[in-house]
Order: sequence, then C-alpha cells, then structure tokens
Amino acid sequence: MRQAIRGLCHAAIAAGQSARGEALMAPRSCAPIAARIPGAGDEGAAASGGSNRARPFAFIKKVPGRHLPRRKSSMTKSSLTIATALLALCAAACNHDRESKQPTASGDEIFQLCVSCHGPNGQGEQMFDAPAIAGLPQWYVESALKKFRNGARGTHPGDQTGMQMRPMALSLHNDADIETIAAYVARMTPPSPGPTLEGGDASRGQSLYAPCTACHGQDGTGNEQLKAPPIRQMSDWYMLTQLEKFKSGARGTNPKDLEGAQMRPNAVALADEQAMKDVLAYVKTLK
Repeated sequence: MRQAIRGLCHAAIAAGQSARGEALMAPRSCAPIAARIPGAGDEGAAASGGSNRARPFAFIKKVPGRHLPRRKSSMTKSSLTIATALLALCAAACNHDRESKQPTASGDEIFQLCVSCHGPNGQGEQMFDAPAIAGLPQWYVESALKKFRNGARGTHPGDQTGMQMRPMALSLHNDADIETIAAYVARMTPPSPGPTLEGGDASRGQSLYAPCTACHGQDGTGNEQLKAPPIRQMSDWYMLTQLEKFKSGARGTNPKDLEGAQMRPNAVALADEQAMKDVLAYVKTLK
C-alpha cells in the first residue's frame, strides 16, 4: 500500500511535467506530501533511530528558490486533472487528526510545502501562476486554506490553479497546522510588486474602483470583518486572473464560499478585460 501511494505521487509529478515541461511540478514539489504519508520516511527514521510519524515534516530539507526562465504554460485541462487527482489521493492517504489542537510541525517546516510554487520568500512565481503570499494577514490565509480544504475553492474545472492548490491544503493535518503556517506567512515581509499589465487607464479605473472601497477600503488594505483581503500588495497579473475567474463563475459560485459570492457581482459588473486592467492600474497606485 505504501509503495502504491508513493507511485501515485510520482505519477502525479510525471503527469504535470509532461504537460508543462519543467515548469509546473518539479519532483521536490511533491516531496513534502510524500513525507507526510505514513511509511514514506521510514528509511530516514530508521537511520536516525526514531520515527517520522509524529513529525511529518521532519525530514523535509530546505530547498533554495529556483528561478527558471518564464515560459507560456502549455498544460492541458486533462493533464492537470490527472495530476491533481493523483496528488489529492496522496493527500487523502495522510494521517489526518482534525481534532488535534497541536500543530504537527513548525511554521518553517510546513512552509517548505509552499516554496516550490510561492518561492522561498513567499514572493510568488508568475510562471507557476502562484501569487505572492508573504505578509498576507493570518486571518485571510487561514480562511483561504480552509476553503481549499473543504472544497469551497479548488474544485471548479475552470479554476486550474485552484485545483493545483487544493491538495496542498488537504495535506495539512488539522486546524493547528493551518494556524501555524498562516501565522508564519503573516510574519514574512510583504513584497511590493510593480505593475506588469499594459494598457490600463488608472484615471478611468479610479471610478471603477469606487464599489470596491466598501470591502477592500479606500487604500486597498482590506477588512477583516468582511473577510476582504488587502489587494494593494497583490500582483496585478494575479488579480486579473481572479477577476476573470469570478466573472466566468470559476470562483464565487460555490455555496460554501460566501465571500466569493459577495465578490462575484463586482467582477461581473466590469464590462471586459479593459475595464479590469483599468481598475487594476488604479489599484497599483494605492499607497
């Protein structure tokens, strides 16, 4: 059984790599998941005279960030679906103790699960469609991870990057793990990404941003009571992708995602991509 589960992880990696060359799923991106599967680290545990079961991240090594040349993704929906399904099986094979109030590892250890896509400093990687997460509020990171875990996000076939993220959330053993990694990420230094989109008109975007202030604030710092994240520190390419998902229904249509349902009408109200670029050009001026 253990060998079969390991085989699923390797198959998921192979499916991802064949679809995107090197870009989407390097072998080390699945290592933390394999590390959390019972028995996957038995060799390392035997060598050290202990067991990895109590510390599922115990033998994950820190890995330096890898900067590959940017390339256009060629991943097909079918390949992503296969890879994601296999990773989900790997995650489901973990020993989840949802009732435990103790984290199974430190924030630094758990963060190694995030490095391959979000980068060693949480700065995000556009080539992986992975947003910057460093410095996001703890409450928001916790909420997002729980939504990925319970299926409120990452289950719509039109949300490919969400489908990539969900197995990572499923591999977290309990709420204490989620709180631990969320607190760790919140303590990281937030990036200040500059604009990357072209053709946006910030002056027109200012009027389009008016409805957004009710939740995200005049200065884009967000609102914890309304579960609205800060947006001025987010990359414009990521926000454009999310607006498109909200408009298409890939996000904001799951009945479990109440905040997403509140957000979707605002995205639908933006007439087209140009309107989205305009409002994001204005967001990038917020200080």
